[in-house]
Amino acid sequence: MKNKRPLNIILIGIGLAVAYWILESLLGTFVFKTGSFTKELIPADPYLIWTRLIVIGLIIIFGIYAQYIVNKQKQTEEALRESEEEYRTLAENINVGVYRNTVGTKGKFIEFNPAMVRMFGYKNKEDFYNMNVADLYLHPEDRKTFNAKMLRDGFVSNEELQLKKKDGTPFVGSVSAVAVKDENGDVKHYDGIIEDITERKRMEEQLIHMATHDRLTGLPNRELLSDRLSVAIAYAERYSQKIAVMMLDLDYFKEVNDSMGHGAGDMLLKIISERLTKILRKSDTIARMGGDEFILLLPEIISIANATTIANKVLKAIGEPYEIEDRKLHITISIGIAIYPKDGQDIEMLIRNADYAMYSAKNKGRNNYQLYTPTRS
Repeated sequence: MKNKRPLNIILIGIGLAVAYWILESLLGTFVFKTGSFTKELIPADPYLIWTRLIVIGLIIIFGIYAQYIVNKQKQTEEALRESEEEYRTLAENINVGVYRNTVGTKGKFIEFNPAMVRMFGYKNKEDFYNMNVADLYLHPEDRKTFNAKMLRDGFVSNEELQLKKKDGTPFVGSVSAVAVKDENGDVKHYDGIIEDITERKRMEEQLIHMATHDRLTGLPNRELLSDRLSVAIAYAERYSQKIAVMMLDLDYFKEVNDSMGHGAGDMLLKIISERLTKILRKSDTIARMGGDEFILLLPEIISIANATTIANKVLKAIGEPYEIEDRKLHITISIGIAIYPKDGQDIEMLIRNADYAMYSAKNKGRNNYQLYTPTRS
């Protein structure tokens, strides 16, 4: 209403002037005779009439247009106000942190929404205003890396940062931010959003683990073994090293399943997996191929003797008695060994030749290991 009132007064004034102008143009001009007050009506000039009508039309058009501009401006201002209010409401209620902070390796918060306070485990805004942004990093030096990247690139998108809550609890934050510059092109502050993705990362890691590990034993599966073996071959080729691949197969495992049931068989496989894991170095890999078959990968061995030493440890560990469902069991294992590069230079050949050597161990009475020789293929 404040915008429309001055314009309405102007339009009323113009309207009165126009009305008089029209009356004067159509009816003529009143003049006084000399020496009397007698009025004489003098007809107006037709040219003057049309000229004034055109001017009047333009005045009306201008008035309508002016009113339209005022209304449009008011609508724009109202829409902007509503938009700002909606944005403020959104920022106040979403679970994603919205913030603005100063530039620098430490940084200070200028503005932030309540979600930021909750996300970091604080109870009031004053705590945020009084702290450095770097204090929220699990490793404060990471703030320097983030700041350098912002100044170099002007933005980050879905940057994963190791952060911590007020009580020290670590969490993973996904940050997207932009560097806001002044009229001179200097960065004056950062505007950004942050989301706690700790649970999402945990679920992703769980899914990856399920896709790359055996469900029963928790050991790496065939896919993960292939990846690790591929990396080991590339490393061994570059540095002229040896790799041992061992195929392990339990002896008479079917009898355990048939006599005691698959539950007992599964329990036996779990215990065997634990025993094998304890024997190995951190760089070694034991994978379950399915059923009662396992593959042992030994990278960076110096000689074949390193592989046979591990094979003897495996035979001894597996040969120890087991107690399952109040029964003592004894089981043995047959092992075939293939050595990179002499017994194969790719994944398929190494596994195949280790398998040939394992069947040779079966044929030689089981509970032993055999090295691959070409005549056995």
